[in-house]
Parts: sequence; C-alpha cells; structure tokens
Amino acid sequence: MAAASDDGFLAHLHRVHDDMKEHLRAKRLVQRKRMETRKDLLVAYFSAEFGLHESLPIYSGGLGILAG
Repeated sequence: MAAASDDGFLAHLHRVHDDMKEHLRAKRLVQRKRMETRKDLLVAYFSAEFGLHESLPIYSGGLGILAG
C-alpha cells in the first residue's frame, strides 16, 4: 500500500489521530464535571417490549429479554 510508506501521509495521519484523542479526552472531562454536579441523577431503562418467559413469546428480540 503506497500510503503506508508515504511520510507526508503518515505525519498527517498521526496529527489527526492525536487531535482525535485530545478531543475525546476533553469531552470525557466535560462529561465527568457534569456528572459531579449531578449527584441526584437517576437512570431508568424503559422498553416497549418485554419478555416474561420463553413460553410466552410476546417479545420480538433481545431487548425484550434484557428488559424482562
């Protein structure tokens, strides 16, 4: 592959990769600060389908089993 031996391409690739890592690190810091200020935050999972037992096939897939 020609790009794998192109020094200019590889330098650009490394810059883009470093920028992406920095972007994700900064985003995680913002999210962490947001969570620290929301100590009363509750999370709930709701599903339109549910599974009680395999003998009662009222669900269509894995999410129903997960919710059940």
